[in-house]
Amino acid sequence: MSVIDLVRVGGRSASARTTGARRGGWRRFRLRALLAAAGAFVLLVLLGSALLTARALDLGRRDIALIEHVRSLETVTAQITGDAAQYLRIAPRDYPDYYRDTQVYYQSLRRQLQRVETLREELRALDRSQGHGALTALLAGDSSEFRRALADFDAFWTEYRVGLDERLGPDPEEPRLEWGAKHLDYFGSLLQRHVDGVSSAARAYVDHHFQTGQWLSQYGTMLGFLLAVVMITALLRFLDRRIRVTLDGCQDIALGRFGQRIPVEREDELSTLDEAVNDMSKRIAGVLTLIDGVQQGGDLDSTLGQLWSALSQLDRVDWLALYEIDQVRDCVDLRGQYPKRYALPGVEAGSLPWQTGRARTLPVEIDGDVGEQVIGGALHRHRFASAMWVVMPMEGDHSFALLLASRQPDALAADFAELLGNVAPIIGHGLDKTLLAERLLLATVNGLSKLAESRDTETGNHLLRMSQYSRILAESYVNAGPRGEPDWNHDQSGEFIRDVLRFSPMHDIGKVGIPDSILLKPGRLSQVERTEMNMHPLIGGEVLRACAKQLPGRGMSLFKVAIDIAEGHHEKFDGSGYPVGLAGKDIPLAARIVAMADVFDALTSKRPYKEAWSPEQALEYLRLQSGKHFDPDLVAAFEDGLPAILDIYREHRHI
Repeated sequence: MSVIDLVRVGGRSASARTTGARRGGWRRFRLRALLAAAGAFVLLVLLGSALLTARALDLGRRDIALIEHVRSLETVTAQITGDAAQYLRIAPRDYPDYYRDTQVYYQSLRRQLQRVETLREELRALDRSQGHGALTALLAGDSSEFRRALADFDAFWTEYRVGLDERLGPDPEEPRLEWGAKHLDYFGSLLQRHVDGVSSAARAYVDHHFQTGQWLSQYGTMLGFLLAVVMITALLRFLDRRIRVTLDGCQDIALGRFGQRIPVEREDELSTLDEAVNDMSKRIAGVLTLIDGVQQGGDLDSTLGQLWSALSQLDRVDWLALYEIDQVRDCVDLRGQYPKRYALPGVEAGSLPWQTGRARTLPVEIDGDVGEQVIGGALHRHRFASAMWVVMPMEGDHSFALLLASRQPDALAADFAELLGNVAPIIGHGLDKTLLAERLLLATVNGLSKLAESRDTETGNHLLRMSQYSRILAESYVNAGPRGEPDWNHDQSGEFIRDVLRFSPMHDIGKVGIPDSILLKPGRLSQVERTEMNMHPLIGGEVLRACAKQLPGRGMSLFKVAIDIAEGHHEKFDGSGYPVGLAGKDIPLAARIVAMADVFDALTSKRPYKEAWSPEQALEYLRLQSGKHFDPDLVAAFEDGLPAILDIYREHRHI
C-alpha cells in the first residue's frame, strides 16, 4: 500500500494528465478523415453517374420530342404538296366550286402552313433547350449539322412562303388558289429535300446522343468501379502496413524487448496507438530498470541514482529525495537525494499530510501543515514547478517517503502517480534492504569502535558525549556559514551533520591495531612506542576503507567522513599534529570538529592520571589553543553552541 500526494508548486492546478491527453488533437481524426474521403469519393462517383444518367435521360426525352416534331414536319409538308397536286387535278371551273374550295382547301392549307410555322419554332426551341456546359457537350455532341439543316429549311421556307403569298394575291377573301397550288406543286420536291435534310440531321444527331449515352453508361460505370476498387485496395494496403508495424512492435514487447519503439511516420489514429504502445514499452522498461536498481542491494547513493534514472524514463523527474519516517521519534530524516544539489530541512512526521492524497499548491499555507509549507518553500526557492510525495509504509516503526520534483509544471501526472503507487511496495522493500545493509555494516564498525574503547583507559559514556558534542559543534558551525572550506556544499549540510554524529564514535577505531602493551601502558611511552601509537589514525583509515569495499558503488562516499575523522582527528591547525602534519583548512572539517569535541570531553572527564576539569577550564584551554591546535572558526562556533553542549555534559558527565 502506498499514498500518493500530487503537488503543483507556484499555483498550477494538479489536474490529471493522462497519456491520451498528451496526444495531438486534430491528428486523432486523420485516418477517419481518409476513410471519409474514400467514402466521399465513391459517393461522388455514384452521384456523378446518377447525374450523368439523369442528364442523359433528359436529353433522351428531348430527342424523342425532336424526332416527333421532325416526323410531324415531314407529314405536314407532304400533305401540303399532295393536297396541291390533288387540287390541280380537280380545279374548279365555276364560282360555286371556287367558293367551296376557299372554304375547304384554302382553310386546310392555312392550317397546314400555320402548323409548319409552329413546328419550326418548336424545333428551334428544342435545339436551344439542350443547354451548355461540359456535361452537355459530352452527351449532346456537336449539333451544328442539325442547326445548319434547320437554318437552310428556314431560309427556304421563308422564300417559299413569300412566293406562295404573291401567287395567292393580296385579297385573302378571294385567293388565287390555282396559282398557289401550282407554286406548291412546283416547289414540292424542293421542299421535301429540305425537310429530308432536317430529318436526316436530326436522326444523326439523336443517334449520336444514344451512342454516347450507351458508351458513357458502360465505360463510365466501369471506370467509376475501377477507381473505387483501386482506392479501397490502396486504403486496405495502407491500413495493413500500418497495423502490421504496430503488431510487430507489440510482438517485440511480448518477446521482452522492452524499450523498443514503433517508428511513427505519420500522425493519425494509428500513430496515437503506436505512441501509446511506445509509452507502455518505455514504462515497462523503466519499471524493470527501477525494480532491478532497488533490488540489487547496493549502497544508498547508487540505489537512489538508479531509481532517479529509471523514474526519469517514465516522467520528467529532475530530482528526488528519500525521507525516512521514524514514528518513535516523530520526525522525518532526509536520508539521501539525487542529484545532490539541494538542501531540504527535516520536519516532524506529524506535520506532513501523508494520508491526504490531495493535490497541493506550494508554497502557501495549507490547512496548517507546517512541514509541507517548509519543504514546499524550499522546493519553490530551488525553482521546482511540481512535486509528488510517494509514501511507502513498512513493517515496524518506520517507513519511507520519496519526494519527486520537476521543473515542468505539467509533469508528474496522475497516471505516473498511479504507476508509482503500484510499484511503491517494491521500491520500499528494496530501499529497506539497502539501508539494512548499511546499518549492519555501520553496526559492525561501531562494535569495533566500542571494542577499541573498551581496551583504552577511557571509561564512561565517552563515545556518546563526544559524538553529541561533535553534532552540536557541526550544527553551530554550519549555521554560522562555513568560511574557506574546500569543496564545501551547503546543500549537503544536513547529511554532513548526520555523518559527523554517526561516524565520530569511530575516531579511535585504529586502536584495535595497537598492542595492549602500548595502549594500556600506565607510564610514559617511549619514542618507539609513541611512534607506533601515532599510527592508529592510519590504521583506522585502513580499517574503514576495508569496510567501504564491502559496499559496492557508494562505499567510499558513505565512509568518507568516517575516514576523514579517523585519519585526521589528531592533526592540528598549526600543522604540528600527526600522522601527516596537515594544517589549517587542509585538515578535513569533520576531523577538526571531532578533534575539538574529543579534547573537550577528555578534559572534562576523570582519568586515572587526572581529575576532571570544569567546563569553564576546558573552554579556556580551547581558547588558548585557537589557531594552534584548533580552528579559530570552530572555537567561535563551539562557544555559540555551548548551552547545548553543557546540557549534554550535565546529563551524561563522567564523575
